[in-house]
Amino acid sequence: MQKSDDEITSSEQSFSDNSKETAEPYFEKLIKNIVSDDDNVRESALGLISYFECDERLDGYFKKMIQCDQEKLIKTGIIAVGLWGHSNGISYLKEFHQKNKYPEFEEDVLTSIGQIGGIEGLTFLKEYSLKQFDNPSVESSIGMICVEGIALIAMHGHSDAVLFLVEACRHASWNLRECAAGCLGIVFQGREQLPKIVYDTLIQLTKDSNKDVRIAAYVSLDSLIGLDEKNKKILEEARKRQIEDKLNKTKGVA
Repeated sequence: MQKSDDEITSSEQSFSDNSKETAEPYFEKLIKNIVSDDDNVRESALGLISYFECDERLDGYFKKMIQCDQEKLIKTGIIAVGLWGHSNGISYLKEFHQKNKYPEFEEDVLTSIGQIGGIEGLTFLKEYSLKQFDNPSVESSIGMICVEGIALIAMHGHSDAVLFLVEACRHASWNLRECAAGCLGIVFQGREQLPKIVYDTLIQLTKDSNKDVRIAAYVSLDSLIGLDEKNKKILEEARKRQIEDKLNKTKGVA
């Protein structure tokens, strides 16, 4: 078990000891700035991670960040692991999520798992998302984040992720159907060919009993194949009413 004095107790010191591993200036800058006390410096360091995607030298640094007790470093570490993209990050994120010590970081954890992807990431997000939609009538922001994470995996060509989104369009939960329909539009946007099963699924959803689902389906179809002017106008009016309804609900709660 890792000793407590190995954990991060000051922003820079605990991560600089291993900087001699490499002489690469950008690597040195990354491992130094990623733990800065300055929020802007840490955010800038995140932009360097793409140059070291799946670089195993970063493993220990990011793992320590997630396991430390400084919230600002934990959040940065969670985001960093997603950008890093190494499959090792899935186990770190799942362990963090299971402990549930910082529920305010849950959305970041789920997004990072989606960014890493793979079978392990997809399996976790599928199972966890379905739990969020157990009640078909309730809207779930966490469930939607999970589905968006699955869409990230689908965008990298994972057929099982695409299949989940298609099947989710037939789920009892209107919120899951709506989110899945919207994600299909994002996943296949700009593709030369639209799979028939995706087209047929979206067409079917334009006749859904829930207006939010219908709108999501029409929006996706518009982005993928384009709607004629008549349907564009119908969609525009429906979206206006949708926004007005949500605003009225918000006022009612307030």
